Amino acid sequence: DGGHTNMQQYNSFLVLFEHALLPGGIYVLEDIAISRTWIDGDGEHVTIEWIKDWIEMLVMGDLSGTGPSAPKPGYEFKPKFPFPRNIKSIECSSGACVFTKCYLHDDRGGCRNRYVNESLQFYSALGT
Repeated sequence: DGGHTNMQQYNSFLVLFEHALLPGGIYVLEDIAISRTWIDGDGEHVTIEWIKDWIEMLVMGDLSGTGPSAPKPGYEFKPKFPFPRNIKSIECSSGACVFTKCYLHDDRGGCRNRYVNESLQFYSALGT
């Protein structure tokens, strides 16, 4: 995953998951337990916090609308970290999480309508 500080883990994930990992691949982020022991970067990108945001977005979907599925007052979710494109699943255990990337034409799990034309063009340019 590229490093042990919060900013190294965050930046490595964003770049490697989007641009180096092939569709359907997995990305293992380990040593998450030390994320509260490092003081680095802006103090905002604590590894476990962005993972918790992404898990909630993945599980709950878009609850920003109105109607019966809208969150009750006081229970609104206001994520700090935008959800990266193409995350199909996140599985965590002691000190590590595994992120699975969507397949090219996957419409299940966290992949519904997340694989946009730019990603297809990017992989086409690479010849994959």
